[in-house]
Amino acid sequence: MSEPNLNPSIVALLTRPSKRMSGGEISQVKTHLLNACGLLSEAQLYDEAAALGKRDPKAGHALLMEQAQDPGFEPAFPAVRLALLVAFSARMDVIEAPMETRDLLAEVNADLPGGPADRAREAAFRRDPARFLPGAERSSISLFRAPGFGMVRIGGVDTPWTYAAAGKVRSDFAELYALVEDGKFAGGILVGPAAEEGEVSLPEGYRFVAVELNGGRA
Repeated sequence: MSEPNLNPSIVALLTRPSKRMSGGEISQVKTHLLNACGLLSEAQLYDEAAALGKRDPKAGHALLMEQAQDPGFEPAFPAVRLALLVAFSARMDVIEAPMETRDLLAEVNADLPGGPADRAREAAFRRDPARFLPGAERSSISLFRAPGFGMVRIGGVDTPWTYAAAGKVRSDFAELYALVEDGKFAGGILVGPAAEEGEVSLPEGYRFVAVELNGGRA
C-alpha cells in the first residue's frame, strides 16, 4: 500500500470524491473556493470600474474608493487597482481644470472696473431708479451728448446721474461734476457699488446711491 498524500494540491482535492475526503480536506477546499470567489469578485469590480471610468472617471474613481471602505479589505491585485486610480485621477484633473479656470476667470472679471458686475448694477438703476432711490422716476430728458450719463426726476427736479465703476469713483465723479456745472443743474447723483461709497467727499447737492447685486443679478 502506498503512503497517503498528507499535503495534496487543491487540484487533486477537487478531483477527489467528497466521500474520500477528510474533514480537514473539505475545509481546505472550502477555503480555496472562497478565496477564488474573492479573486473573481475583485477582478470583476476592476473590470466594471474600468468600463465606467471610460465614460466618467470620477464615478470610476468613486467605485474603487468605496471598495476600500471595508476595514478588512486588502487588494489581491494592488498594481491593477493603483493603475486604475492613477488613470482616473489624471483624467479628472484634465476635465476639471478648464472648468475651474473658467470659473476663476469669471469671478475675477466680474469685479473688474466696467465688468459684468458694474454693467449689471448700472442697467438695474437705469431700468428702475426708484428701487434704489425712493421717489425717483425716469426723466423725459435725454443727454444725447453725454452717453455715459442718465437723468432721473426726483421731487419734480430732473437730475443727472452717472455710474461710478469700482476703482474709478473719483474720475467718474469729476466727469459728473463737470456735466452738472456745464448744464447748470442743481446737483447730481453718483451710482455705484456700496463698497465704493465714501471714496470721494461729495459736495452739497450730490448724493451717492448704492446698487447691490443679489446672486449675480441686481
